Amino acid sequence: PTSIDSDISTWNLTDLASESYRTTENGLREYLVNQTYGNQCATQIGNAAMNTSQPFNMSGIYSNTDNPYGSCYPTFRLCKLIPKPYDDGNDTQNGTDTRFEHDAFAQMELYLRAMCEGWVDGRTSAEYACESGTVSVFDYTFENLCFDAFGGRWINFMDATDRDDNPQGYGPLPNTYAKAELFNQFSSAINLLTTVRVMVPSTLECATPDVTATAGVQAINSDMTDATCSGPSSAEAVFKDRLPEDPEVDFSTLTWGACPGGTTITSSSVFSGDCVGSLHEVETIKLGARFRWALSDADAQYAIPDAWRADFTDNSSILASVLKRSAWLVRGYTTDVGSAEACTGHTFPVGDGRYVIWTQETDEVTECVVLSGDINLPALPFSGIFRSLIPGTPDDECPGGPENRWEITVLSTDVPTVTFPLVDP
Repeated sequence: PTSIDSDISTWNLTDLASESYRTTENGLREYLVNQTYGNQCATQIGNAAMNTSQPFNMSGIYSNTDNPYGSCYPTFRLCKLIPKPYDDGNDTQNGTDTRFEHDAFAQMELYLRAMCEGWVDGRTSAEYACESGTVSVFDYTFENLCFDAFGGRWINFMDATDRDDNPQGYGPLPNTYAKAELFNQFSSAINLLTTVRVMVPSTLECATPDVTATAGVQAINSDMTDATCSGPSSAEAVFKDRLPEDPEVDFSTLTWGACPGGTTITSSSVFSGDCVGSLHEVETIKLGARFRWALSDADAQYAIPDAWRADFTDNSSILASVLKRSAWLVRGYTTDVGSAEACTGHTFPVGDGRYVIWTQETDEVTECVVLSGDINLPALPFSGIFRSLIPGTPDDECPGGPENRWEITVLSTDVPTVTFPLVDP
């Protein structure tokens, strides 16, 4: 207050219009100038789309007619909140209960229609990204939001039992019964409003923490007897029919760096070749991933509302194409030595005319999704670990092991997005 004169006529309007970011102070001052002199407000980061090339100045001078004026009403300062009913902790109707009125539902629908177009339509964005290679995110329309939430075009004013044709309405009307179905439509729709674009200059960074875990396991010989870790007397194969539990990746300490075009995270398990007493040691290596948007200019933080400024990096999100691949081994037997599993020139008999054979099953799918927070791989399906033990030579692992792999290709590099996780009320 001591640095800005209360007399608007003393302000340098050129300097005000050339400020780089729309901040709370900047917005209030431009609003006062607009109300006093009628000047249009300038466009700047925080008050314009990122691809706006020719900003206006406070005199309304511009050279590109496709660019709009900046907003003189950047933030709603006064807004009637949705009434919150008093919870008296019981299910008995009495005089202390909040009176039920239909007006709150009309208010909720009005607000929902007004606010939904500021939030990212994750479903449409992902579908277009995968089908047509679109590399940006789309915002919700009210109809798309309703369809995504509960399969309709609008909020019902009567439940499906009373009117299964779902005529258009604007929420419950006077003298209609209160039904959970209608309230749940609002809840389902609001819960989809979690991702928002934040148009400030930024670069994408990622971190890929990893964890290595070891465990002693009882391996089995080809003839189904227990295998010790002291070494074989003849060519043998040892295997473990199921991997140990997946270790948890630690996301508490992250090393951030520039994010390459594709980020790959994997998890796999192998016999390490070491012994834990008589047991064989299994080593599991697992990677995770997290993405964040880093401000190109530290001052850009002032164009983000104080209340969720930290969320810009803490809850960054991306639109990405994810190739999800799982490969696992299934053990079997064959009487044809020519098709038996061979490793370093040896096959492994079971002892009854059969030989060990391994087949690799693979599941692969590509999805486009909005990713945020800690990205963990799911547990690998049932699998096996296979290793040869050849006397007089170093242990040699046979090729083709189990692996989980996600190849993440970031698509939404044109504008940062933030996803706010849902929490219990």
